[in-house]
Amino acid sequence: MSTSATFTRFTVTRTTSLWRVTFNNPPINLIDPVMIVELHRLFDEVEQDKKVAVVLFDSADPDFFLAHYDLLADTSPFEALPSLANPFHHWTSFLIRLSKAPAVTINRSSPRPSSRASSSAPTSNSTSAPTSETPYPTQPPSPAARRHRPKPGSSGHAPPPAGPSREVPNSGKTRPHRPPSLT
Repeated sequence: MSTSATFTRFTVTRTTSLWRVTFNNPPINLIDPVMIVELHRLFDEVEQDKKVAVVLFDSADPDFFLAHYDLLADTSPFEALPSLANPFHHWTSFLIRLSKAPAVTINRSSPRPSSRASSSAPTSNSTSAPTSETPYPTQPPSPAARRHRPKPGSSGHAPPPAGPSREVPNSGKTRPHRPPSLT
């Protein structure tokens, strides 16, 4: 197993076919121009190495996988990449590149709820890696999931909660706000 020390926002631990990318950009793993340029450099290597089959993304911070894009960060690191119409396009171009990667990409984020907000995978085609704490679909539902099941003979809808109302589009009427159904 070898570790790459050429990146500042994450580390890469490599075996022949598995590369583990651990995001570590304290305090909350902000996505910034330096990280985006480094991810592009990493995927230059992934695309060149025909032996890498899986790239596993995880985080050194159990409360955050990737928080959000740092809008106030210096964009000068983007000068190392080909010019695009807008600097935010570099993140989008990386996500497109990631979706077309020759290796399978997997996101392993913390399975437990957090008191702080966090976002999920760096791309929509990533899969979450099961851990000892995350159940497989064949396991019975958790007690919390069972509480949200409708009772036999009921419609499955709870009465609307007391609280703020919202306007029904194109009707001029209001109705209580109801969160989307979990069934």
